[in-house]
Amino acid sequence: EGIHLDRDRAKELDGLLEQEVSGIEVRLREIIGDININSPKQLSQKLYKELKLPDLYKGSTRKEALQDLSDLGYEAPGLILAFRGKEKLRSTYTTPAGDYIQKKTGRVHTSFNQVSARTGRFSSNNPNLQNIPARTDKRIRTMFTVEPGYVLVANDFSQIEPRILAHVSQDPVMLEAYRKGLDIYSTMAAEV
Repeated sequence: EGIHLDRDRAKELDGLLEQEVSGIEVRLREIIGDININSPKQLSQKLYKELKLPDLYKGSTRKEALQDLSDLGYEAPGLILAFRGKEKLRSTYTTPAGDYIQKKTGRVHTSFNQVSARTGRFSSNNPNLQNIPARTDKRIRTMFTVEPGYVLVANDFSQIEPRILAHVSQDPVMLEAYRKGLDIYSTMAAEV
């Protein structure tokens, strides 16, 4: 039947995120000047050549490099990460939210794929309802609502593939790890 998406809430969130992005951008420009924040080349030049931040990853502006610099106490890399994160939320969820709603039903109808992911996992697209943020920004999920008398349920089949493997193979180490509530990935890595 599809999922109801509150257009007004999506617009509200889009506006809030836009304000947050603008605020971050103002502070970033105070620190790094007027450069294209979306240009890895310009960011690299500014951070490592001009501001002389430690170049831990050969000029990289990838998330890991910026996170490490932020952890060292540098403000600009943390702001860049925040800027990217909020822009990603806007471009993926709030700005195009209305486009996801089908005219015929007034609801969002994702496509569930049973065999398209290389890992063998289920996936969904148009939109990907499996990646709606739960930790980074819980507000995004508030766009999805239900009518009175209904409940929206999200399920996560935690470690479903290794659980099936343990059952089918009857591997004693894996089965024991699950019985004891151990981290299956740490257990398998220790065995390897």
